[in-house]
Amino acid sequence: MAAQPGGPPPLDPTSLTPGAVNQLPEAVRSVVVTSYNEALTPVFLFLLPLIFIVEHALARLLIERGLTPKALLGHERTLIGSIAPVLRSIQHLKRIAATKREGDATLLDDPALRDRIASLELRAKAHQMANYKALADQAAGKHPGPESSILKIVASTLQQQVDELTMEIMGPESLTWFNPDGAVPPLEAYVGSRFCYDRAVTIYGGSNEIQKNIIAKAILNLPS
Repeated sequence: MAAQPGGPPPLDPTSLTPGAVNQLPEAVRSVVVTSYNEALTPVFLFLLPLIFIVEHALARLLIERGLTPKALLGHERTLIGSIAPVLRSIQHLKRIAATKREGDATLLDDPALRDRIASLELRAKAHQMANYKALADQAAGKHPGPESSILKIVASTLQQQVDELTMEIMGPESLTWFNPDGAVPPLEAYVGSRFCYDRAVTIYGGSNEIQKNIIAKAILNLPS
């Protein structure tokens, strides 16, 4: 497209971006958008059968390898039930408690708080052993079963309880949310937002109520 004297530079069709199209006059922009849609529609219709074939082949491959939707959900719940985030949160909790002072001592010196932290840590360590067992089974070629529901329930519940205790020891500072730098100590800056996000951990991946139904049916053989 040749440039007009005193007009804008010529438009290169090979570098037509949404920004460039938006700067075109309305009449020209309408032609470009319509042409674009008309060109893409046949391409999309041509690709539909190919997408279907690939999707069908992938589904057959997953089924042949035992990766049915139920098995895939088991892998997802095993991932959600991993213990690493809980252990990191406990370490973070202890670091915050060590910076909070009451008189001449820190909150971490309080025997009652130490007992509560130790209880969470012991349960987390026990769950870590269950995680290792699940990983060993998968390394041996076994797909996750209903036990993945137990992993999900325990890890998600622990995570929320660690978050709640962290918020408790922070007091009013736990109500902060993306405040300017220096409003709260750096260790505490994201605790409030993490607490709110982690309320969903017992919901996504199948709510814990659903997981309890799976355990009742598939492990305990209780009637529906």
